[in-house]
Amino acid sequence: MATTEKTRVERRPLWWRIGHEALLLGALWIVYTLGRALAGRHVGSADGHASQVWGLERDLRMPDEARVQGWALAHSTLIQLANQYYKFEHWVA
Repeated sequence: MATTEKTRVERRPLWWRIGHEALLLGALWIVYTLGRALAGRHVGSADGHASQVWGLERDLRMPDEARVQGWALAHSTLIQLANQYYKFEHWVA
């Protein structure tokens, strides 16, 4: 049996729903901006850590990213599996 009863959110006026969404997006933008400002203070140390990681990769004789991508792109099944992972696991998380 189908019901036409509106949900609590649907009963609110359109202006209220739009305002609510705008406030929520504004709050998220402020949190994002503050996070970026705090992270910007540590750029120098991040560059140093990146250099250390790159040096460790070279010391361990790990393949560079372009070589790994070139190998992966030659295997269509692997590409499909990676796409499915991204769609169902990585993106959701």
